[in-house]
Amino acid sequence: PEEEAKQLTDAANELAKSIPPKELKHGIRVLVRTQSSGRACHLEGRLRSFSRRPDGRWDIQVDAPLIAPKRRTFIYSENSSEFMIPPEGRLQMGVGARVIGPFPDLSAEGGWAWYEGDVKAWDGQKATVQYTDGCTWVARYPSSTHMLDIDRSEQLLSPLSLAALGKNVEKVPLIVIREGKKMAPDPLRLGGRVLVRSKGTNDVDCFLEGRLVDWKELKEGNWEFAVDAPLLDPKRYTFIYGKDTSAYIIPSQRNNDDLKISVGARVVGTFDDKAVRGGWAWYEGEVTAWDGAHATVKYKDGSQWKTKFPPQRQLLDVRRSEDVLSLSAVKNMDAENIAVIVIKEAKREAPKEMKIGMRLLVRSSGMNSGPCLIEGRLKELKERSDCRWELSVDAPLTNPKSRTFMYSENPSEYLVPPDPELKMELGVRVVGCFGDREAEGEWAWYEGDVTAWNGTTATVEYTDSSVWKTQYPSRREMLNIDESEKLLTVNTVRSLNPARMPLLIIREAKKGAPDELRIGKRVLVRSTGANGAPCLLEGRLVDFDKKGDDEKWNIVVNAPLGTTKRREFVYRAEASEYVIVSPEKEHKMGVDARVVGCFGDSQAEGGWAWYEGVVVGWENGRATVVYTDGTTWTSKYPPEQRFVDIKHSEALLDRHSVSGMNPEDMPLIVISPSQG
Repeated sequence: PEEEAKQLTDAANELAKSIPPKELKHGIRVLVRTQSSGRACHLEGRLRSFSRRPDGRWDIQVDAPLIAPKRRTFIYSENSSEFMIPPEGRLQMGVGARVIGPFPDLSAEGGWAWYEGDVKAWDGQKATVQYTDGCTWVARYPSSTHMLDIDRSEQLLSPLSLAALGKNVEKVPLIVIREGKKMAPDPLRLGGRVLVRSKGTNDVDCFLEGRLVDWKELKEGNWEFAVDAPLLDPKRYTFIYGKDTSAYIIPSQRNNDDLKISVGARVVGTFDDKAVRGGWAWYEGEVTAWDGAHATVKYKDGSQWKTKFPPQRQLLDVRRSEDVLSLSAVKNMDAENIAVIVIKEAKREAPKEMKIGMRLLVRSSGMNSGPCLIEGRLKELKERSDCRWELSVDAPLTNPKSRTFMYSENPSEYLVPPDPELKMELGVRVVGCFGDREAEGEWAWYEGDVTAWNGTTATVEYTDSSVWKTQYPSRREMLNIDESEKLLTVNTVRSLNPARMPLLIIREAKKGAPDELRIGKRVLVRSTGANGAPCLLEGRLVDFDKKGDDEKWNIVVNAPLGTTKRREFVYRAEASEYVIVSPEKEHKMGVDARVVGCFGDSQAEGGWAWYEGVVVGWENGRATVVYTDGTTWTSKYPPEQRFVDIKHSEALLDRHSVSGMNPEDMPLIVISPSQG
């Protein structure tokens, strides 16, 4: 019996080996990895056949490029470095997703190629993609899906058809090849310049010109990133961010002339060198003299050169590095006109407003995953090798964890209360402290705007839509950051009467804002749900400000509610990316009114969403609505007030409650009135 069992097991194993991997299907799209002018790209290919090898693995035969096909053979692997099989089903589009898009490329076989990129912004209809060559383009998604028919690829995707798109890159078809992942630390930017340490003539240290092409988070929380270098003859390198710092340099992503050059600054300059791969490299040196237009630099090989600074801007455009910093271009540069990058400024003073021991509020999440700020204290401030300042913060103070941030004048991860405190007046932004069992430390600061001020009492509307009246100034003795662990304990904060709660003013009033902009209002953000159908996510306005030279108002929306995700938009009265719902301007219900109703949707962020529809029937308090997905439902109107009160949205509208609703009881919101 044991021998028979063994024979059956062996037979089953042998049968399993004879079954090809499920991804292998005749005629499917297979993208063949290659290079064009030193840039990594993919050729369009089609799987012709596959066969089992004696060692149990599988050979695949691919025709690529399809316009002038060559038969290519590869050993099948799910993570091959030679080819890629795009996912069969449509993956979720979102920030951080890896995509591929086709572009004309006369240097590539067949005259065009697929290029990889990461989605940097996604509004539900358009994706902003930064490609591995450093270029950034905006494309609609999904769009031009007919162009992705692999059976007709020779006709649909050709140099002519892609060139016909011209500058209208919004119509470039995209394929999501990997869903969004956690964003890497700020210096790791797809397509950004990374200098890889090497050795030149006489074994002198130098750096190869490289470009960041991918990154991923490791299990232990570290980040691994991949670099192609040198760009004229690329080889793939991988590094652990923050650990292999001696092996690479990531120059500041700011404009080169924003980094201050002075005596003592560290720089790298371009020199041809036959001893390095690619024929040229960056050499490191120190500025020994600076007259405001020319820097005298002593390099590590002992040579000294006087060079104009800043250099011509096009020389530093990593997107065109293969062209502007080619071997011939570098060879023909005279010493005065070589490309120079400041990699570290001369030692400088720390930002004046950052003082060890000061209060620093860290953005986090609390009840119903809503945004809040937790009490922190600046523990350490140090300058990094890339000239930026790194903050170490203990937060929350009752059970401190050390957190690290990069200093910024407009930080998104933390907030520094002004010192001295600003004047209390109508419209200022404040924070007040509330008990919150779901926040770290079980209490947190919440932001709000002062909507009324009589000289002694401030009425504050908070970002969670709640409104409280508080005396000001009150309980100032509780704001001593040196004693915060004792003065602002969980028990103390929970016992506070809102009228006597300490307030901190964190920003001056925003004068002249449109009346429609009031924090806490419902804002529905356009997105996509099941099968890519358009929908709207439940959101709340948490901030607004003027930005840019044109001084347009920008709004910040927390959406979907139940997450800490913040989305920024330019404010427009008729916006395509969002809908501001104003209860004070409630629209009339009737035939032809445009409404939104809520439905469970596992593919929408948050597990549910609002869907748009048009009222086709209105009688006896019931509205019959045809939705954009073609379905028709009848619902009572007006709905129960509590279900459309944005103050209670997190508690009453979630994936479970919405999915379990009877369509007749589903809340409706009129977003455009009946014309009748």
